[in-house]
Amino acid sequence: QTLGLIRDSQTVLTTQSDQSSAIKQFSTDLDALAAQLRTSDPDIRRVIDNGIPASEQVGALVRDGGPSLTTDLSNLASTARTLTPRTIALQPLLIFMPGLAAGIPSAIEADGPSQRQGLVLETNAPFPCTVGYEGTMAILDEMKRKDPNFDDTQQDFPVNVAASCLAPQGSETGVRSANRVVFADPNTPQPWDDKPKVDPDKLNLNPIATQLAPSFGATPK
Repeated sequence: QTLGLIRDSQTVLTTQSDQSSAIKQFSTDLDALAAQLRTSDPDIRRVIDNGIPASEQVGALVRDGGPSLTTDLSNLASTARTLTPRTIALQPLLIFMPGLAAGIPSAIEADGPSQRQGLVLETNAPFPCTVGYEGTMAILDEMKRKDPNFDDTQQDFPVNVAASCLAPQGSETGVRSANRVVFADPNTPQPWDDKPKVDPDKLNLNPIATQLAPSFGATPK
C-alpha cells in the first residue's frame, strides 16, 4: 500500500508540476477577485439592502398593472396577427422612413421659410375605394338621426369593424387596399392566377430616390 501511495503521489506531483503556471494564474485571478470584492463591498451591501424594497415595488407593479398589462398584450397580439400577412409591404416602408426622416432637416433652408425638395402628391390616382364602406355611412346617418347637431369630425361614433374594400379583383380602386397587400407575396395564391410565382413585383422607388437625392448630397445618375 505504501508503494502504491508513493506511485500515485508521483502522478499527482507530476500533474501539479505540469500545471504550475495555470495554478499560479488561478491564484492570481483569485486574489484579483477578492480585491475587487473588497473594493465593491459598499456597492454589494447597497444592492442587498435595496433588493427587498425593489422586489416589493416590482411585485406591486405586477399586482396593480397585471389586468391592464394582460389586456395590452392581448391587443398587441391581435395587432401582430393583423400585420403579419402585410409584412412584405411594411418592410420597405420601415426601411424607407428613417432615410426620409434623416433627410428632412437638410431639405429646409436655414435662411428662410423655403424648401429644397419638390413633392408630387398623387391625388385620386387611383380613386379611393368606396364599395364596402356603406356601413360607415349608415352609422353616421344613424348618429345624425339621433342628434341633428352630430359632427363626425369632433364627436366619437362606433367603429365599423366590417369596413373593407369590396371592389372586384383587378379594380384600380382596390389596388391600395390593405387586404390586397398579401398578394404581393409570391407564396400567397392569387385568385386570378394560380401559377407559381418566382419573384414578386418590385416596388419602384427610383422616382422618389431621384427627388430625395439632393437632400442627401447625392447626384442622381
